[in-house]
Amino acid sequence: MDSSYDEKILDALCFLYLTFSHATDGELTADEMRTVANKIREWAPNASLEQIGAILKSTVGSYKALPDRVERYRKAAACAGELKDNLSYDSLSRILSDMVAIAGADGVIADEEREFLQATAGTLGIPFGDIDSAS
Repeated sequence: MDSSYDEKILDALCFLYLTFSHATDGELTADEMRTVANKIREWAPNASLEQIGAILKSTVGSYKALPDRVERYRKAAACAGELKDNLSYDSLSRILSDMVAIAGADGVIADEEREFLQATAGTLGIPFGDIDSAS
């Protein structure tokens, strides 16, 4: 694993990205899942595909274990807070850029995705204007 990011950070990132991908529009396309996996891999470039796969599998299990979207959003917000407490401003900005890429992976950026981006930006303490200017 890339020594600059521990597994706890990767788990938080993965949960945030997965929740953003699925809970906002109720579906997780193959393109979105590939984008999530690629973004996690970028945070840990020295991780093997097996390690990335294990993180994704664990996160999907944690996600499915929560009873509803409200609980998933609550945990995603907690993950964003944890990331804010542990990463630099530049890294937090990168998270938002990653999320914009994930949102656009299926070719549609839904209103709920825009709202989630705004809320996450607020939690991360990153100014975030129009989605088009963030990409």
